[in-house]
Amino acid sequence: MPEGKVLNYDAERGLGTIESETGEELPVHVSALIDQAATGLHAGDAVSFKVGRNKFGRRAALQVQ
Repeated sequence: MPEGKVLNYDAERGLGTIESETGEELPVHVSALIDQAATGLHAGDAVSFKVGRNKFGRRAALQVQ
């Protein structure tokens, strides 16, 4: 499972960006959170995730933990 860090996350909107180990920036939505569902994400958090497609067909971070 790829790893990366949270660049930003807006808890009110439930949207953010994760930077993968390879430098790719991927959008993340609150619906993709597994362990952080109660507390949300914060800039600088280390995360692991799967890369997939969101409902718009764009690459996105999924199953974020």
